[in-house]
Amino acid sequence: MKKILIASIALAVFALSSCIEDSRDNFMVEDSLSLVYDEQVVPVSVYAGSCTISVLKSGKGTTPASATLGVSTEALNAYNAENSTSYTPISSSSYSFASSSITIKAEEMTGKVQIEWDPKTLQPALNGGLSVIPVVITDASLEVNQKRNLILVNVLNSEVGLASTGSTAVASEDPNENIELQIKVSLDFPLPEDLSLTFDVDPSLIAAYATEKGLDAIAPFAGYLRFPDKVVSIPAKSSDIFFTLTLKNSVLFDSNGKMKSFNTIVAPIKITGTSISGVSISERVYYMVVKSPFSGASVSRIWGKYSSTHLWSEDYGLPSGADRTMTLDADWVYLPYSVGGDVAKITAISVGDPETTKLVNCTGFKSNTITTACVRVIDKGDGTTMLTASGANGDSFAFYTWEDGIDNAPKCTELQCTWRRGGDRYEIHGTWADGTLYAMLTREPSLRGTR
Repeated sequence: MKKILIASIALAVFALSSCIEDSRDNFMVEDSLSLVYDEQVVPVSVYAGSCTISVLKSGKGTTPASATLGVSTEALNAYNAENSTSYTPISSSSYSFASSSITIKAEEMTGKVQIEWDPKTLQPALNGGLSVIPVVITDASLEVNQKRNLILVNVLNSEVGLASTGSTAVASEDPNENIELQIKVSLDFPLPEDLSLTFDVDPSLIAAYATEKGLDAIAPFAGYLRFPDKVVSIPAKSSDIFFTLTLKNSVLFDSNGKMKSFNTIVAPIKITGTSISGVSISERVYYMVVKSPFSGASVSRIWGKYSSTHLWSEDYGLPSGADRTMTLDADWVYLPYSVGGDVAKITAISVGDPETTKLVNCTGFKSNTITTACVRVIDKGDGTTMLTASGANGDSFAFYTWEDGIDNAPKCTELQCTWRRGGDRYEIHGTWADGTLYAMLTREPSLRGTR
């Protein structure tokens, strides 16, 4: 009984629904046509040679449609007035519609029209960035949505430029250590073919740049900047590329291996040419700045003691060929007399007043072949310093320390580790209180340490 009742209800519902008219389309707007765009001004590179415009059918989507596209100066003028712009129309003789008419079938939603031009002909006629083709639907089988019936095809000259305004590097003190930089070049609109570029340095820009930045700058030395041997090219349909700039460090050195004198090198790098005539070159300049490793360092002459007529050997025992060692502490510069023989002498010259000199007390100092061959100022370990010097005493290394100051006689320590002299073959690590003295044997290549 239940099965019969359910079946009867189902038949009744079916019969009723078959009698109701499908009126869903009554709630849909009628089909209309409009132009398709995200932004009303569409930038296109002149070197692209063409641009595609799409027409959209919207509404119920059940009606076939046809439309004709053209241009409208009146629509362009109205757009300029409304948006306070000053776009200018491109002459219709400079381009053409591949087919100005389109047909959209009932089941289709869009149709396309292509505008074509010769880049070589159109490029010279462009009005900067203001040249447009004002495209509108001029005739259609359906209603046209006038709020979306204007596209401004903004035909632009492609521009290539250096992506950055520069960088700064510090030259190496090693002549063989070159610097390699990756420099980016950008193209605003990709081209249908490769774009080859050439570069150069513009020395005329250095002076103004140096003044602006407060630099003591010079132009690069000849051969310092090495651009790629091969032509730098941006491949077709690409928008950027990197190339390697090499800074040849050996150029900064003279024939004697000494770095040439300079504070800052400035190289204003520019794109100087392209393989496609008419491609615009950006005015952006890449300033390569290279600083000397000694830039900012200064040497001040605290004092000097010299004479062009009075030889030092007369006062300080420094004849030609002698060891010219020296050392200093906060108060004195110490010069040893090092010509050998029986004289042991060390002269102290005042740091504060170089006219003030005195002899270090060398009582008991045993001189030999090199006499007072070497002087060192070392830390005593209590926050003060003391003078030390080496001599030779037969087969032993005689090491002298002025622990009680230079006005008092030094103390001698003999180390059985060398012959003839210690000279500049010793050094102190740590302090006199807890450090180690290293002395080199002159008869075998080794170091020995002692406290």
